[in-house]
Amino acid sequence: MRIPAIASRTFERFKEDLYFGGIFRRVFQSLNKISNSEDRVKLVHQEIDRYVKHKFSDLAVKNNVACREGCAMCCHTQVSVTDDEADLLAGKVVQLISQGEKIDISRLRRQADMQENDEQWYKQSYDDRKCIFLNDSNRCMVYEERPAVCRSHHVVGNVEQCSTQNGQVRAQQVLITHESNMVIMAAFMLGEKNGALAKRVWELLSSKLLNSHEEKGLKKTKSLNKSLGN
Repeated sequence: MRIPAIASRTFERFKEDLYFGGIFRRVFQSLNKISNSEDRVKLVHQEIDRYVKHKFSDLAVKNNVACREGCAMCCHTQVSVTDDEADLLAGKVVQLISQGEKIDISRLRRQADMQENDEQWYKQSYDDRKCIFLNDSNRCMVYEERPAVCRSHHVVGNVEQCSTQNGQVRAQQVLITHESNMVIMAAFMLGEKNGALAKRVWELLSSKLLNSHEEKGLKKTKSLNKSLGN
């Protein structure tokens, strides 16, 4: 089970803490009571957004965070998602394509082939590592449904430190929101197949496509049997 490293470190440090550990237990228990995956994602994202918003109420934080709309440098890294987020994003792929948006399925497949191997991931070209949900203007087409790790990731300082164009990851000064990390851990601990976004979304899309073909094949067989009087 792939778990975001920063969230994992926060959890190990604060899991016994009354306040931070309490956040984890509260969210985990709430998620266990929700049967619908979309509702679970909504709860997790709302909790993270609430804690991040509080962090940004500090002007020192707001003025020193380098992240801006259209930057998208971190959108060329390998992002981890929960089972619930993967299911939601697979559905968004289908929805966006039906609306005429350009989604590079071939690139998604190539990214999925990297599995969860970070070394192989960064051997791909910069363009091949681009998230499939970025449009031509480097804006996220699923911004409202973006994964938990995207919502909580903010870099302090010079935005150039985020660039991985040469296939190398530079040291970054990341804004840590411990509360959000505990929420992320609750969501990931609930899942069983959490993993890299491309890998999990491709698996789900492939499964949906296979099921669709099987259903069509079954309907054709029934129709043929009916016409033959069987």
